[in-house]
Amino acid sequence: MTINTVGDAARELQRQLGLHEGFFHSILDEDDWSFIVKMHALMEAAVTHLLTERVGHAPLEGVFSFTEFANKRSGKLAFAKALNVLDSDERRFLYWLAELRNSLVHGVKNVQFDLDERTRRMNRDQFGSFVKACDIFSSPGSGNDGINVVNDGSNIVPVEQLFKDNPKLALWNAGIAILSTIYCREELHARKAKQIEAREPAK
Repeated sequence: MTINTVGDAARELQRQLGLHEGFFHSILDEDDWSFIVKMHALMEAAVTHLLTERVGHAPLEGVFSFTEFANKRSGKLAFAKALNVLDSDERRFLYWLAELRNSLVHGVKNVQFDLDERTRRMNRDQFGSFVKACDIFSSPGSGNDGINVVNDGSNIVPVEQLFKDNPKLALWNAGIAILSTIYCREELHARKAKQIEAREPAK
């Protein structure tokens, strides 16, 4: 498969995880509670895959699968930090997602969770923290105003506008950035390993 875009990389990683190609796109049509829970499950599976591939010992996948995701001392994300396979911005988003997911799954009333309403109720500082935690996909704008921008599907807009107008799409963009990053880093790691192996003298 030729990987030309972020979407291509994310789709290929989904395939490696045993999911159908359209899974990640399909969760945009879910209610907000299901969207968060399914995104978290996919991110956790992707990080488990990343750790297993980087350590290079397939039997550890079962061990990593039962390792807590967001424990800062001994969870999957702690391993990702120690192995230097996810940067601080990526881990920050995943910790944020894990915290939100955990708050939603402990109480049946939370199935009515509304992400738009939650965002509307944020004060300026809370909204700024939300954007800072989850914006791992925007690009610097063309001006000198320091405003990052993103394509919202039809226009180039300030990233804060996307988080305000469509927080679900903003989080989906963060998720697809994680998936594509994991795939590309593992492909690069595998190529480097093959190059090193090819240079080693035959035994």
